[in-house]
Amino acid sequence: MQKITDATGAAGDQFGYSVSISGNYTIIGAFRDDLGANTDQGSVSIYRYNGSIWVLWQKITDATGTAGDNFGKSVSISGNYAIVGAPQESVGANAFQGSASIYRYNGSNWELLSKITDATGAASDSFGWSVSISGSYAIVGAPYDNVGANSDQGSASIYQRVGLGWQKLQYVTDPGGNLSDYFGYSVSFEGSTQRFVIGSYTYANYSGKVVFGKVN
Repeated sequence: MQKITDATGAAGDQFGYSVSISGNYTIIGAFRDDLGANTDQGSVSIYRYNGSIWVLWQKITDATGTAGDNFGKSVSISGNYAIVGAPQESVGANAFQGSASIYRYNGSNWELLSKITDATGAASDSFGWSVSISGSYAIVGAPYDNVGANSDQGSASIYQRVGLGWQKLQYVTDPGGNLSDYFGYSVSFEGSTQRFVIGSYTYANYSGKVVFGKVN
């Protein structure tokens, strides 16, 4: 057992709000980390197991990030790939539309491969609220996405790695969904079977619901 804190952290960072582990690497989000004058821009830290303890390998921030992005609100790691959600990032004029950034371990450091936003997204979707990556696939939840007339029904988008890029495969909504379901509040993907599960915790007066699916 080992307890880890951020040696450079500060009050309110919320280091450990999101975590994921794969092999000898673990990623830890601190979505309220202040970077310079940017309050709550957020950061993630990647640790590597050296055979006896976990040591800090790399602290990652979004070079184009701004205050309030909440980078690190969600994280997931699988092998040499990691994904980080920033659900409150503004995209163009759309405040809080959100983004997800995918990183790859190149043998020495974790480098940014792609920053994903929803080309059909809108303000306050919170794309990147939840993320999961496995093998060549990633899923990103947008629980505040409006679906038709249903505000905050929510959605999730599935991506596949093609070369060094990531291609959108599928946009998933709940056919039986309602307003304020927050579908996509939680997500998980299993790459070898191409199966996914999406949570909607407020469905039916907070009784909750999950939807299972497989890539078409």
